[in-house]
Amino acid sequence: MGMFDYVDINYDMPIPDNATQEQKIFIKNSIAADNFQTQDLHCVLDVFYIDKNGYMYQKNGDEYKQYYVHQHVECYTSIEIPSENLKYWLSYNIKFTDGKIQQVTINEWRPLIKG
Repeated sequence: MGMFDYVDINYDMPIPDNATQEQKIFIKNSIAADNFQTQDLHCVLDVFYIDKNGYMYQKNGDEYKQYYVHQHVECYTSIEIPSENLKYWLSYNIKFTDGKIQQVTINEWRPLIKG
C-alpha cells in the first residue's frame, strides 16, 4: 500500500444513499471521530485537517497552518459495523479549487471481503 497522509474531516460529507440507517450512523460517527488516509498529498504520514468551511490545514508541530490545495484528493477509511460483523470501505473524491472544497463525491461504499 505504501506511505500515506492522515486527513481529519470536520466538513459535512455526503452519506451513501445505499447505506442502511444503522450504517449511516456509523459513517457519521466515523467521519467525526476517525481520520481518513490519502496518497494524494505528501505521503509521509503528515496530518491534515479539513474544517467545516471546506479549507484544508496542515499540522506543523502543535499548530495547524492553512494549506493551499488545488487538486482532487481521494480520502478513504474502513468502518466497522459490529452488528453485521463486517467492515466497509468508504472512499471520497474531494475537489479543491483555490484552497477550498468545491465538490465531494462518494467513490465507493462497499463491504470488505471477510478473510
